[in-house]
Amino acid sequence: MSLNLIIGGDSNIGKALSSYWKENDIRHHSSTRCLEHVSSERPFIELVSQSWAISKVKYDTAVFCAGATKLSECEEYPKETRKINVDGTIALADALSKNDTYQLFLSTNQVFDGTQPF
Repeated sequence: MSLNLIIGGDSNIGKALSSYWKENDIRHHSSTRCLEHVSSERPFIELVSQSWAISKVKYDTAVFCAGATKLSECEEYPKETRKINVDGTIALADALSKNDTYQLFLSTNQVFDGTQPF
């Protein structure tokens, strides 16, 4: 039976996905950065410090719902938000790849600058 991971389980999208999967009996874990919420089904994942304890679990799929998403925050604090959106995400993706975990990254209209049409 497959096991899926929601990275950013405390985010609005992560909570909604977790709720949907629960309603539809889809096995999953939903990550948290809050130490008081950590459990066997709520692994600790912190992208800034690149701290996570997921190597002992084999996830079939991981959905990335974590990130600094406020454009103003990214513009004002580019080094800090890069630690989340680039460095931490890539490091976690690399760790998950070692276990052949299929990874899904949510997109945004901020990925492309609009200078080239689709």
